[in-house]
Amino acid sequence: MNDGRIQIIGFLYPGDFFGSYKKGKFNYSAEAIGDVRLCVFKQEILDTYLEKNMNLAKELLHRTSHELTLAQDRIGVLGKMNANERVAKFILNISDQRARIGWQDNPISLPMTRQDIADYLGLTLETVSREITRFKTSNLIKVMSSKQIYIVNKEKLTNLCH
Repeated sequence: MNDGRIQIIGFLYPGDFFGSYKKGKFNYSAEAIGDVRLCVFKQEILDTYLEKNMNLAKELLHRTSHELTLAQDRIGVLGKMNANERVAKFILNISDQRARIGWQDNPISLPMTRQDIADYLGLTLETVSREITRFKTSNLIKVMSSKQIYIVNKEKLTNLCH
């Protein structure tokens, strides 16, 4: 943000598209928190390729639709959920996102910092840490390390979000 505050709008995984399918200025930037390989497309070349490859065009549409669904879901998370629900939903979403790309969904790796999670969820670092400790004490999760969580009871964690 212009005033120095940070707003994290998402975490990307292999195969995810970043950027915008429009010409002009981007409304956001990206920062890698690990090793990354990036493939950059010029808009005109991508347009031509999509016109010739309907399967890729459908896949891009499917992914864009999925991203829209995630964005709509996030609006609900930020607007209606309390801290407990937000952190539970975040853990479940990361697990689902990892499963979607064929990675192990449990335990889940969290390469981002707790502060990154707090910024993403619109919470303080202390609140995120407190909720993770609460989930651990309630035997909903097991904290294997600062970067890895095992979901002990996915059903109860899911029920917290409703």
